[in-house]
Amino acid sequence: MSVLIYAGLRDFQCAWGHQVSWSSKLAWSGHDGFNAQKLEPWYMNRNATEARNRGKEAKGEAKTFGRLTLASIRGAGHMCVVPTLLPSSRRRR
Repeated sequence: MSVLIYAGLRDFQCAWGHQVSWSSKLAWSGHDGFNAQKLEPWYMNRNATEARNRGKEAKGEAKTFGRLTLASIRGAGHMCVVPTLLPSSRRRR
């Protein structure tokens, strides 16, 4: 089973810093490997190198080890839809 832990950077109920803190303390076989990983920017629908070269803004940061991924989502709050991740036809105007 794969596990994704995520939080919006504007989420003040489940703040990103708390997600980073508690996930780094999880007792599991990949603990040391997970903590050795660095958070890296992630981009929608492109690899990071191509996105950076095209001047695209990262949608957040993430790191993965084994089947555990920790990710932040730029512009998202608690239980809200991330407008920049929606197709333009579904965005509020």
